[in-house]
Amino acid sequence: MSTSVGGIREVAQDGVHALLVPAANPAALAEKVIDLLKNQDLARRLSQKALEESKKYSVENNVRELEKLYLRVLNRT
Repeated sequence: MSTSVGGIREVAQDGVHALLVPAANPAALAEKVIDLLKNQDLARRLSQKALEESKKYSVENNVRELEKLYLRVLNRT
């Protein structure tokens, strides 16, 4: 669950990784919280997808991707 502001929209898709609500809209937030409480399967699915997505942004993954980039650049010279 998150508000749909800033960079959140770039990393979390509504209904895939999270339920996004407009900023400063407590009624929409309350509605989505109730939806999740009523639908445990949805809550589990969103949680699992969010965990998978978050791994893309780990320090280990960022270092690995940067290393690949450096190696590609070095191999071109």
